[in-house]
Formats: sequence, structure tokens, C-alpha cells
Amino acid sequence: CVMLAGDIGTGKTTLIKRLVKLDDVAAIFVTINDPDLDALDFFNILASEFQMERRFSGKDEFLAAFKHFLLNAFSSYKKVLIIIDEAQRLNHAILLEIVGLSNLQMAGRKLLKVFFVGQLEFNAMLMREENRDVLRNIAAHYYLEPLSEPETERYIGHRLEVAGARQQIFTPEAIKEIFALSKGYPRLINIICDTALLCGYVFGLQSIDGGIIQQCRRDLPGEV
Repeated sequence: CVMLAGDIGTGKTTLIKRLVKLDDVAAIFVTINDPDLDALDFFNILASEFQMERRFSGKDEFLAAFKHFLLNAFSSYKKVLIIIDEAQRLNHAILLEIVGLSNLQMAGRKLLKVFFVGQLEFNAMLMREENRDVLRNIAAHYYLEPLSEPETERYIGHRLEVAGARQQIFTPEAIKEIFALSKGYPRLINIICDTALLCGYVFGLQSIDGGIIQQCRRDLPGEV
């Protein structure tokens, strides 16, 4: 198992969606909307996401079919990855069931990888005594921090390049203002830049300077 934790808006979901697009990974992306989900409901969510085309009435029935699914993937040299988004919402029972799935093996090799993605409180949750066995099964821990000012500049530049921009749109002063307002959180950077670009379009500007960022500030949502 692997854990990725970070504050709201640091780009966890974006990073994981990029991972899912890798050609050599057969992955499913699961968001837990109900923290009190029971084991059977969770198993049936997995069965649906993996398109197993049936609903199960018991754990043993699911495990038999799921292991067959994993063995087929293994024989086709496919890596199977379950990504659990909003992992901080999981209850203890589901955590144990997920760890159990991650320990399924063939010829000494695990058939399944689990990637927990959650907010910072997920780490604190794992430190509880009841979850120590879960913690021991997590082989790697990663934390996403907000971007630095140079990283913010590169991030904005990359987003503009992907969108087809052929010139630098935000001046260095604008970048400084964006970083100061967003504190390096990608989600807020996106909101600020989108608002500033709209302002620039309305005023017919070719570039966005620090003054425009300040003018747009009143139009930004309360979280900025």
C-alpha cells in the first residue's frame, strides 16, 4: 500500500488522475462518499468499477471472483491498482478489508496495489492504536506541499503552454501577486489565473500585470 496525503487544493486528485492514464496500469479510481460503508457494499463498488458484471451477496463469493480477475490481469502482465480517494473518510473495518485485498498473492508476488489518497488527517487517523496494523502495511508515505514561488511560475507557464499560449501572459509582478494570494495552492492558483484572464479579456489586454491581479481580487471567491 502507498499513501499520498496533502492539504485541500494541493493537487492530489490531479496527480492521481495523471497516474491512472499510464498505459501499463489497469487502475480504478474510487471516491468514498459514505464513511460508514460496510464491507459488502465496498466489494460491490469494486466489482462494478472493475466491470465484473455481477453483484455479490457475500465476502467469500466476491473474493473468489476477484482473485480470478486478478490472476487474469497477472497473466496478461497488467498491473492492477485501486486508488482510494478521500481516504480520511474510511472507517476502520473498510481499512482492514482493503489491506486484506492488498495482500493477495501469487508465486510470492502481490496481485494488487492500493493507493490511499487523503487529506492530512488521514495520517493522524493511521496513528490510532486500532489502525496500527494498517499503518504497518503502508510501504511508502508521500506528502504534497504547496508550491514555492518559482514552482508557481513554472506551473502557470506549463498550464498556459498546454492551452496553446505562444507568449508570456503574466508579468513577474503578477506572478508574485498570484503566489501571495494563493500561498502556492494549485487550486487557488487556477482560480486566480482564470479570473485574471477574464478581466484581461474584458479590458482587451495582451498581458496581465500585478495591478490587474489586485483589481480582480474583489471578484475572487472567499477562499482566496
